[in-house]
Amino acid sequence: MLKKLGAWPAVEQWSAPLRGRKDWTPVKGGGYVSNVRQSTQVQNYTTMVIQRDRLASALLQDVRARHGDRVSVTHGVKCNEVTWSGEWGSPWARATLTLEDAGSGRIEMKDYDLVVGADGVNSTLVQSLQEQSEGRCKMTRYEDRNARVYRTIPLDVSGTGWGAEYNYSFRSAEGPVLEALPTKEGLMIGLVLFEPSDRELAEVSTFEEADRLLTRLFPDLRPTMTDEAVKRFALQPVSKLPRFAVSGPELHSGTGVLVGDAVHTVKPYFGLGVNSAFEDVAVLGKCLDLAHEDVPAALQHYSRTHAKNAQALVRMSRQADGGFVQFVLPIILDSLFSKALPRVFSPSTIRMLQRADLSFSQVAGIKRRDRALQVALIAAALAVAAKAVQAALRSLLGFARVHWALPF
Repeated sequence: MLKKLGAWPAVEQWSAPLRGRKDWTPVKGGGYVSNVRQSTQVQNYTTMVIQRDRLASALLQDVRARHGDRVSVTHGVKCNEVTWSGEWGSPWARATLTLEDAGSGRIEMKDYDLVVGADGVNSTLVQSLQEQSEGRCKMTRYEDRNARVYRTIPLDVSGTGWGAEYNYSFRSAEGPVLEALPTKEGLMIGLVLFEPSDRELAEVSTFEEADRLLTRLFPDLRPTMTDEAVKRFALQPVSKLPRFAVSGPELHSGTGVLVGDAVHTVKPYFGLGVNSAFEDVAVLGKCLDLAHEDVPAALQHYSRTHAKNAQALVRMSRQADGGFVQFVLPIILDSLFSKALPRVFSPSTIRMLQRADLSFSQVAGIKRRDRALQVALIAAALAVAAKAVQAALRSLLGFARVHWALPF
């Protein structure tokens, strides 16, 4: 989508390529085993990594450079309320925004032909639609069944010989995980993920405490952390990951429409947050083009065709955030079946979500079919095995009767 808009060069110059992944996993008896996997083993394109603030800055710079005569960007303005002119639910109901300037405190009301709610999970537009759409558009927020919080720390792997173009993932024996991704300059940005109940990591506040803790949890990665980085790690507040949320079944009303986290909020484990927002924009743009400036028709088409993708994305992301039954077991089954019958069964959901040629709802449909076939084959195998056991038991019992009868 960025290439289509001509914005990719501005973003690419601040992005770092990701060539693979290096994992550390604990082993019984102590110690860790490491494994390196190249990206070419699972995909035919190169993943690019960019920090969220750099992405926003690059896009803002590009908009000002190439579209400054048609696009104005204002900072420090908050949308306090959205109201609608005309009959609620009318295709041409116009949105009026109550805007507050954070600097002067001045409040003004403006109406627009099209309002795009890209203001996140606490979207003012979502709140307005929830209050007035009679259930046609509401946000569902899910309970976090696998809550994690985090602190960040930079890593310098230049002296290790490992390479800076990898995703480093260190799973400690005690539970906390350190995930690190590269930057354009080669410095890694690490996230130490842990449960909110982990008081030791949550309450660490001095360099000495952080030094001992990081050395114990991530021994191979502690040498890549400077003492200054460890000091900042100890002083920074604990941050929370977002909860899963999804809006629907409609994503619009009148001339207002939702994109990004206002539609679907997921945890940032697989890069699906911002990429799915790009997809929202691509689909919305296509709908506007096809409707030839008929905004209500375009928004209706966007809701009808795209809401199911948002639902599928959040549902599959929640499953990937589950425990053994919801996440690990399906990966094991997918690995076994796709290797045995690659023409019948697809790879794991995570790998399928990286397919640029499939929508989220299409991936969900493929995985539902896979699960049904897997259950059917496993059930058939168990039935055959049960009959074999019954036959073996009958033979054994018959042999036992003959054996004991002969001597008499």
